[in-house]
Amino acid sequence: MNLITAQNYTNFERFAYACKCGNVYPLSIVQSYQKGDVFTKQTVNCNTVLFWHYSGFAFVSGKI
Repeated sequence: MNLITAQNYTNFERFAYACKCGNVYPLSIVQSYQKGDVFTKQTVNCNTVLFWHYSGFAFVSGKI
């Protein structure tokens, strides 16, 4: 998976909203309220995103 730069996190906000296990942590990352990383397999035609919060929580959104 590829690490997304923080400047591009907002491009993945729709995936954060779609997290089925809760979207508070993924949204806090993409909206820059808390620290974390965003990973995706492909940046063009992306369909799966991994949100990793620095506290250790990880959320997968999209087509798994």
